[in-house]
Amino acid sequence: MSSAPEDVTDSLETLGFEDTDSLAALIEAETVHHASREMDVTDIIHDLAVAQRELEQYRRGALSLAASLDDKVLEAEAAGDAERADALRRLKRSAMDVYGRVEKESRIE
Repeated sequence: MSSAPEDVTDSLETLGFEDTDSLAALIEAETVHHASREMDVTDIIHDLAVAQRELEQYRRGALSLAASLDDKVLEAEAAGDAERADALRRLKRSAMDVYGRVEKESRIE
């Protein structure tokens, strides 16, 4: 199913393209053979834009989670519960790893 060019411009902007109106008009009828089938480029653009938004949500969520876990680490340390503090620290490190991976991938061009 092909989308109208004006429907694609928001997705193109999400992907960082400029001059989205003319680009949308140029690719409106384009298809790509992928995964053993023909796909409309406009559908691919929408899928990529959704993926970019989801990655941004993961990045923000991981950073927020790390901050919340850091607070819990401090609470556990203040309570003298070294084992719980260590477990929470490892979870925080995991959240920061997710953040770092998404951040690193977003900078690759």
